[in-house]
Amino acid sequence: MSVLLFPLLLAAAATDAGEAKPPQVDPRDTVKCVREDVIGSIARKQKVCHTLREWEAIRRNAETESRRIIQPGAATQSN
Repeated sequence: MSVLLFPLLLAAAATDAGEAKPPQVDPRDTVKCVREDVIGSIARKQKVCHTLREWEAIRRNAETESRRIIQPGAATQSN
């Protein structure tokens, strides 16, 4: 009896495993960590972690601020 039941259990497990799909994860939500120098220290560093989406926003904000400082009025102009 158990010899006949075993293949049925395997088949049922295979169909359940085939139906269960992992949730879709946006690659921009993965976390990336970097080590940054601590201002005022020669040897000390700190670990800073953000998602790739947050790193992109930080980069965009830094570029906008740099343009604003270098070329007054450049940040308010439309591209």
